[in-house]
Order: sequence, then structure tokens, then C-alpha cells
Amino acid sequence: MSKPTPISHLPLGALRGFEAAARLKSFTAAAEELHLTQSAVSHQIRTLEEALGQPLFHREHRKVALTDAGFEFWRVVRETLKRLDHGILRVRAYGKPASLIVAVEPAFASRWLVPRLHDFRTLHPEIDLWLYSTDRDIDWDTDEVDIVIARGTPDTEPDARWLVPGDHVTPHAHPDLIKDLGEPAMLAECTLLHDEMDEDWPAWFAAADLGELDPTPGPSFSDSHHSLVTAEGGHGVVLASWFLASDARRQGTLVAPFPELVVEAPGYAMTVVEEPTTSVMVKAFAAWIEEQLQDIQKPGS
Repeated sequence: MSKPTPISHLPLGALRGFEAAARLKSFTAAAEELHLTQSAVSHQIRTLEEALGQPLFHREHRKVALTDAGFEFWRVVRETLKRLDHGILRVRAYGKPASLIVAVEPAFASRWLVPRLHDFRTLHPEIDLWLYSTDRDIDWDTDEVDIVIARGTPDTEPDARWLVPGDHVTPHAHPDLIKDLGEPAMLAECTLLHDEMDEDWPAWFAAADLGELDPTPGPSFSDSHHSLVTAEGGHGVVLASWFLASDARRQGTLVAPFPELVVEAPGYAMTVVEEPTTSVMVKAFAAWIEEQLQDIQKPGS
């Protein structure tokens, strides 16, 4: 038996061959996807199995299935390759001398920023904007970003420029769904949509003096954009950010039946890093987005 190949010496192709075969449940299909021969993919996987000291697949006639160890290894490899591909994309961005990296909360990006980017591109065709959508905290020591837009309050973001100093949440729904809704208590008859914002239905029910009603049933979403889309489709009532729902109200796909009943929520802040190579682009984007936000309507107005 040949000497096992150290894991650190395995070619990247072996991991890609394994990931494709595991995902497609076929060495043949993996070979076609990677533009290799079936024997090449089989050799890659045998090399991996020798290095790991155990089989990764159950071989059956014309098909393969992961062993328990293979499934665990596939989860690791899949995530590793995904992170590597993402890293390659990030590195390629540095090949563009006029690239501006903006990290932004996903819901803010989907509901407000993305629909307006054409205007920015029209004004500044020389700037290639890279929108990095993330809801995690940015590590300024390791994350290469020029601008960050995130939810916060003055005490958590003391050095930020405030785009939306303070936000509010209040129920929103498609007009047809709540056309006969006369008072807040009637929400008990509706499907309530939940997301992962800290300001939730129990807080709003308390503010509306509806403590005797149960505000917990209903589907949940990890992204506020998805809960808003569901509400726009007429499938429930969402406790939405007044700011994030502003376009939908203007377009008539959502209405706020009780705009005077709100729960305060964090606003949106912008933090910028002005390096010599990006200073002009950072200033251009910051000025553009601040101008775009000047006419945000306040609740009840």
C-alpha cells in the first residue's frame, strides 16, 4: 500500500472533486461539472481516503453515497471552499483602482439602497461599487471595507454619521388584508409575521395596551426583507421598520393602519474610512446617500 498523502499536501482539486461528487452523488456527474475524467475524480477521492485513513463513500452500482465520516468531511470542505471562493472575489476587487467597498445590513440593502444604486452609478460612473451585504459586526482590523452602514444608537456608535438618527416599528400589511381593520385588537385575527429585530410584537402589543392577547403565533424570518415581502404578498401583518417600509408605503403595497402606535428602534449609522486611494470615492458616496435620505417621512406625518 502506498504511503498516505499528508492532508497539508493534498491538491485543491482533490477537495473540489470530493465536494462535487458528494453534492451530486456521482463521480461521473462530478467529472462532467469539473471538466475531468471519471478516473481523475476517482483518483482524487482515493487520495483523500488514504490521507484520512477511512472511506468517504459507499460505492454502489452507478451511484455513490457518503459514509458518516464522509458527510462530516463534506460539511467542512463545502464551507471551506465557499469561504475560499469568497476570498478570491474579495482579492479580485483590489484589481479595480476605482473600487469602493460598502458593507451594509442585508435588509437596508434590499429595501432601500439597491433600488437607488442606479442613480449613484449615473452620477459616478467612474466608481465601481462593491456592496458587501452582512449583518455581522465589522472587524476594522481584518475586514477590508471603506464604508459601513449598520443599525445602532448614539451610545453604541459615537463616531458614526447618522443617516437615520432614530427609527420606529409599527404594523404594516397589504391594503386588501386590513381594509376592514378598525382597531388594534383586531390584529388577533390576522397572521402575525415575525423577524429577528429586537423590537418585537410583544413590545408593540404592550405599547398598544393589548396585553391580554397572545402576540407569539405566526411564521418567523431571519431577514426583515423577507418578512416585508411576505406582507406585501398579503400573507400577514409585519411589525416593520418605518424606514425600511417607506418605499412600500409610497408604492401602495403596504399600509400602516396605526401609525401613531409605534415602538422606538435603533436608526442607521454610517462609518467611513478615508484612505488616500479611496477618499474621493468615500466622500462622493457619503454625500450622495445623505442627500437621498433627506426626505424620509416620520411616523404619523
